[in-house]
Amino acid sequence: MQMKEEYEQRDVVAELRADREDRGLSDEEYREELIAEIDQIDATKRDIKSQIHHRANQAKQEGRGINQVWLRRAKDKIDHLTRERAEIRTELGDINERIKELRRAHHGQAGETLAQEFMKAAKQELDPETFEAILEKATLRAKQE
Repeated sequence: MQMKEEYEQRDVVAELRADREDRGLSDEEYREELIAEIDQIDATKRDIKSQIHHRANQAKQEGRGINQVWLRRAKDKIDHLTRERAEIRTELGDINERIKELRRAHHGQAGETLAQEFMKAAKQELDPETFEAILEKATLRAKQE
């Protein structure tokens, strides 16, 4: 594995946002890009860890120590990728929340359960006495459970 001596400090999220704007990606497409970026980071980290393990075993078999400069660079790269992943994960959380908000606005309040919808429909369709009688029975049963 060839590693750069230094990693440029970059704002990975700003780069991803700029790329999104340039390409005109929708929220869902951008979400997929973020997931792909996280997957790529995870794969790179796994590769580096595998190389560390391989070099450590090789050095042990040859009766020598692992190259400490290389090892430090590999671990620094893992740390760098971990920070980038955390930044992207935060952006992914934000975009997921935005997608949910847009869906709520389009489809009505999200999280309305079947029971809540049933209550609304029953209240509209049943006469008040029948609705109250059923509600009372349901309340008693719920308390028993």
